[in-house]
Amino acid sequence: MPSSPAIRRLLRIVSLALCGLAPLLLLPAFWLRWGRLGGADFLPFYAAAKLLPGLGIYDPHSIYGAEIAAIGGMRDGLTFIRIPAFALFVWPLAHLSYPIAQAIWFELRALAAAGFVYAWPHNPRRVTALAAAFFLPLAGALSGDQDTPFLLLWIALAERLHGRRPFAAGLLLALCAAKPHLFLLLPVYLWIHRRSLIPGFLAGGTALLALSFAAAGPRWPQALVAVLRSPSIEPWGVFNLHSLALPAAVEIMLTVVIAAGALAAILRASDRMALAATLTAGLLLSYHTTLADAAMLLPAVLLFAAARRLEANPNARADAVAA
Repeated sequence: MPSSPAIRRLLRIVSLALCGLAPLLLLPAFWLRWGRLGGADFLPFYAAAKLLPGLGIYDPHSIYGAEIAAIGGMRDGLTFIRIPAFALFVWPLAHLSYPIAQAIWFELRALAAAGFVYAWPHNPRRVTALAAAFFLPLAGALSGDQDTPFLLLWIALAERLHGRRPFAAGLLLALCAAKPHLFLLLPVYLWIHRRSLIPGFLAGGTALLALSFAAAGPRWPQALVAVLRSPSIEPWGVFNLHSLALPAAVEIMLTVVIAAGALAAILRASDRMALAATLTAGLLLSYHTTLADAAMLLPAVLLFAAARRLEANPNARADAVAA
């Protein structure tokens, strides 16, 4: 009996998505079988979680020692540069061997990427799935051990919940403090477009600070600033202005122009286009970015696609999530 058009369409989508994601889903098997280190960015998380509680999470010698104990080697500059709460979240994995912990870390992030596809409310789900499967920065985030897929999930869930559960949506956005340099204009966006989320956002930020002080003591902010000022933390990446070695006056002028343009978009555009501008400007203005950080452009790309779809078909529902 021939399958229905809907089933054939679903099978095509699944096949294309698997073609894009299957190589990444096989990585944990290689790590467990041969003990090879894939992406290295989980290593400082693991080392910092090993060193809790206390300020050792920001001491390079302690971090490097924990990394050598975990994998037999280290890399200069691969230090922990998050607030202590995020080392605390990884603490359960620090009780496992590094290859197993890294494999679990990968699968959790793969599930977060899948959760983004399922929860994102502004495009048909098949469009979101295909965009995510072939979005190179997201693949880089997954293969490089970056925590960016979690940020995508928090944004998607916050977008889905903001109308019905604004406090919960604000709590989720507070978790974007894992990479605050990518969300420089988020407070402005919330004040202009999503003011109802601010109580949850502030409550979540307060909880993260409380956990951080409990995990690392009262002097962790100074210790974190000292790590961030280290020469090994460079403004590298192809998506920010500060890595282009421009004359200071030109860099300042471009920074002002981009910030002003983003603020104008946030003030005058619809809430969805304002969110796209917030995410794009955060990437351009931040100091330290990688290819994996550009995964934050995925929601922006999808929002622009949804806007074009609405322009072409005003009767289309922007929040379609058809499978």
